[in-house]
Amino acid sequence: MFRKTQFARKPLQSVKVSKPKTSRREKIVRWGLLGTFLIISYFAGWMQTWAKQIANTVAYIAGSTIGNSVQKDESKNINVLLVGYGGGKHGGAQLADTIIVASYNTNQHSVSMISLPRDLLVLNGSGDVVKINSILSRAYNNNGGDIRSAAQTLMKSVEKITGLTIPYYAMIDFDGFIQVVDSVGGIDIYVPQHFLDREYPVDWNGTYEIFELFEGWNHLSGPNTLKYARSRHSTSDFSRSKRQQQIIEAVAKKILSRDNLSISKLGELYNYYTTIVKTNLQLDDMVGLAKNGTNIPQMFAFGYTTQCANTIWRTMVAGCVLRDASGGLLPENSSGGVIEAYRDTKTFAKIVSSNPAFLAEDAQITIYNASDKEQSKLLPFGDGIASKTAAKMRRYALDVQEVTNTDLISTGTFVEIYGTGTYDNTIELMKQFVPIQQVITYPDRINTQGVMKTGEVYLYLGEDYIQNIGQKEFDFYSII
Repeated sequence: MFRKTQFARKPLQSVKVSKPKTSRREKIVRWGLLGTFLIISYFAGWMQTWAKQIANTVAYIAGSTIGNSVQKDESKNINVLLVGYGGGKHGGAQLADTIIVASYNTNQHSVSMISLPRDLLVLNGSGDVVKINSILSRAYNNNGGDIRSAAQTLMKSVEKITGLTIPYYAMIDFDGFIQVVDSVGGIDIYVPQHFLDREYPVDWNGTYEIFELFEGWNHLSGPNTLKYARSRHSTSDFSRSKRQQQIIEAVAKKILSRDNLSISKLGELYNYYTTIVKTNLQLDDMVGLAKNGTNIPQMFAFGYTTQCANTIWRTMVAGCVLRDASGGLLPENSSGGVIEAYRDTKTFAKIVSSNPAFLAEDAQITIYNASDKEQSKLLPFGDGIASKTAAKMRRYALDVQEVTNTDLISTGTFVEIYGTGTYDNTIELMKQFVPIQQVITYPDRINTQGVMKTGEVYLYLGEDYIQNIGQKEFDFYSII
């Protein structure tokens, strides 16, 4: 059975609003609500410049007097598990629809969002092999319907996979989210291209509808905002994540608009907020979090996958550390019935949470084999070491564009940087894969041989590296 939902493009109109007088009671409630929503948007990374100024003011006033010291891991990161689930009367109400670890790097003031696929196979508390999205539901049923206790169980599973210490969680309910969007009168979303889902599920009894949006601005109600966020048959899962970020931005803007900051509307919005978000972050924890940096941090999106080609990722960077298995996905190095082989998933999480800023440098890397090629052929495992090194670096999100030979023979391994770009974080990450002994910069893009280079970062693999690596079978996952 099908029905169709369709929207035509509608231009937005600007309305000038006079500035009303604000009572002291309204100010208190307003700042309290804004502070709460800004903490959520802090991890979403989508606030505008004027909203940042509000966040600065709230954090400065509140943080100077109250606030707990939030828990950090050994890398000084603050980790929060973000979970989206159906709730209410949805089929599979406690199945985790979205599982993300948000890791705030206090040194680089950036957030790494690490997505875990719903189909990743794990062991539950009884030792059964299940998909990770069912852990929340099973724990909920076994604990007498205690969703907060279930969240703690899911946190432990995610900690095993990522190797990160995760003290906090925030869980979002679909039905409450619909109410929030409707309470602000819906949101305006710009759709970059025609959007069509011919099989959006209306219920869990096999009824579907056609959900369609045209290119341009569309005004969406709560239910249709949820459809836009959850649609699986229109674009890729990666585009789906981008849509969800777009919705967060639109909702935040609408909540912070003057029309929605009356004292009655603020109370209504706060009630809806407590309906949709369940978290163990207390108010003092939130203030303590704000003390770590009042400007909105850079956001970097990562995800575990079986797909090794970074170019197919539009909104996330691939951690190619999984493989297809019967009934779901498993870690790449799992074998012989061993499910919890998390060496590589932990390595990826450590790399992207401890040094996510390398992505902002956007380095394009060329690898040269600068060894004696004839001598390399005599090594037990000397074939293709440069190409294998490139594949390994790509698995952990480094953008290696080209691998080639050079007539140059170098004893040591070194890097040449051309142009005026800064690649300190990229170099630090590269050092976890190869023993870089020297970094040479050419700001004018002309090297000592008078050769003009158009690229940015060139890695020369020397005799020391090739001779050492070629003695045994290549390990595509271990780091230095």
